[in-house]
Amino acid sequence: MRAADLIAVARLLAQAPGGGTAQETRLRRAVSTAYYALFHCLSENCADLLAGRMKDKRRNEEWLRVYRSLNHRKARNRCRNQASFAQLPQPITDFAEQFVELQRLRHEADYNPAASFEPARVMQNINDSEARIRAFNAVPAAARRAFVLYLLIDPAY
Repeated sequence: MRAADLIAVARLLAQAPGGGTAQETRLRRAVSTAYYALFHCLSENCADLLAGRMKDKRRNEEWLRVYRSLNHRKARNRCRNQASFAQLPQPITDFAEQFVELQRLRHEADYNPAASFEPARVMQNINDSEARIRAFNAVPAAARRAFVLYLLIDPAY
């Protein structure tokens, strides 16, 4: 899954015509999809920066293993601890903040039947997520690698 494709789907869901419970369902799915755009952006960076993109089957299996190794809860908790990556470029911090907030909203959208979502706010979350993804991907690879290593690997101390 590509982050840009997920953002496009989230935008379509949020902008679809119609009201009532169908609109509320679309807004919930849009929030969830915007979160998954952030998550898959991180997963892809983990795999690309640590396993690389190789054509042979063995290397592709390694890439997939790294891609699938990112844990939602662990990533959220690590993103909350900004002091641990404060030396990295600001777009990484901004991405981490958006990741934490969108994961919170995704849980609301997916698990809280009493939650309500405003179309304008959902669109803002989608737009913010897209901007954070673009800025994150523009950061030099060495800084992104340091961040994904922080997300994936527990310190030995």
